[in-house]
Amino acid sequence: MLDLSFLNFEFLSEHLLTILIVLVTIILFYNYFLDRNKVVGLSKKYKSSIYEKQSQIFLNATHYLISGEKDLAIKEFLNAVEINKETIDTYLTLGRLFRSNGEIDKAVSIHRSIAAREDILESTRLDALKELGKDFEKGGFLDKALSTYKDVLEMNKEQVEVIKSMCRILEDLEDWEEALKYRRLLSNVSTKNYSDTIS
Repeated sequence: MLDLSFLNFEFLSEHLLTILIVLVTIILFYNYFLDRNKVVGLSKKYKSSIYEKQSQIFLNATHYLISGEKDLAIKEFLNAVEINKETIDTYLTLGRLFRSNGEIDKAVSIHRSIAAREDILESTRLDALKELGKDFEKGGFLDKALSTYKDVLEMNKEQVEVIKSMCRILEDLEDWEEALKYRRLLSNVSTKNYSDTIS
């Protein structure tokens, strides 16, 4: 019988970044193969070499992440960015890696630059702002994190994880009035009942 004991919460929480990277890699492979035939003006041999290089880089990065070698994974993703500067998912992943590696300034720089781009979808801008808020929060810049999370909520009020983060920050800062305001908002947008916490 198949053993699924590894699919417990503890395993998932410890390997969340690795799981996320593997999923992003799969999505990127899928997009690369879709776009492969759409590239105009490049020879077939040149297009193939680009996609082979990108595929190898993502496989290497995934291997390094699984092995726990974040620095080497970051180097691979930097190589991927050099090959294709338009792949925003690669930048988002690179920013997350920098944050998890404690390089908050680099993560902030990447996520700010994505959020500032004019040629991206609003959903991508929203993702970049959420990541930027996490960067500020991890770096201890709580006022900037709150400000960024408020920008996210202006775009889309139904961001449960963002509201939870705001509640946690406000409660840590003992700003009870604001914390109550966001707990009520959380209660409105979430399926979970927070009446005990609000009381």
